[in-house]
This record gives sequence, structure tokens and C-alpha cells, in this order.
Amino acid sequence: MSMFTNIIEAFEVSGPIPIAIYVVMVLSWWFIFEKAGKPAWWSLIPILNFVAFIDIAGKPWWYILLLLIPVVNIIVWIMLMMSFSESFGQDGCLFALGLSFLPPLFLLFLAFGDAEYVGYGKVKRKNAF
Repeated sequence: MSMFTNIIEAFEVSGPIPIAIYVVMVLSWWFIFEKAGKPAWWSLIPILNFVAFIDIAGKPWWYILLLLIPVVNIIVWIMLMMSFSESFGQDGCLFALGLSFLPPLFLLFLAFGDAEYVGYGKVKRKNAF
């Protein structure tokens, strides 16, 4: 067997899984954008969807530039995820970790769950004591 045949066989086995994950992500982003009051079709345009994501998180557009700087991008990404999750009334830190490490699952929760877009900074926090 040639190497080319092995590559084709590997894709036949594993190919549908990434495609299914991609479809789930696209549908999730579509409904998240609708909840946030953005045009849903923006989720299909590569750069525009990221600018809208940053806007939903309540951060300025130049955060995109910060994501291009090594090491700084990790901190900025965590901040963006915390702000994004708080925009939907979720616990910032724990939900941000979920969005970072298991995005298909947590985006599904935001898109099809009972989470509502409240806007960044409008979440009323409960007192710990």
C-alpha cells in the first residue's frame, strides 16, 4: 500500500468527526449571535465573526491586536472568555475555562440552553457572605 492510500483511509475513518464538530460550532455561533442581537450570518464571515465576538464580550476591537503578541495572547484570551461568559450571565472563571478547553460543549450550552444575553458588566453578583 502506498502512503497516499493510508492517508485516504485515515480520512475516511476520522474525517466525519471534525466535520461534525465544525457543524456544531457553526450552528452554536449562529444562535449565540442571534441571542446577542447581532446578525446571525456574521458568524459565517471569518474576521467579522471574531470582531462581533469581541463586541459581545464588551471589549474594544484592538484586543485582536493583543492576541497577536505571544504570551500576552494567553492572558487576553482568558480575559475575553471571562467577559464573554459574563455577558451571558454565567460564572466568569469556571465557564471561561470550559469555553477555552471544551468549546463545542459550552457553546452548545450557551446557544441552546437558557442562557440569555445580558451584556457585559450588567450581571448582578451575589454576595459571598
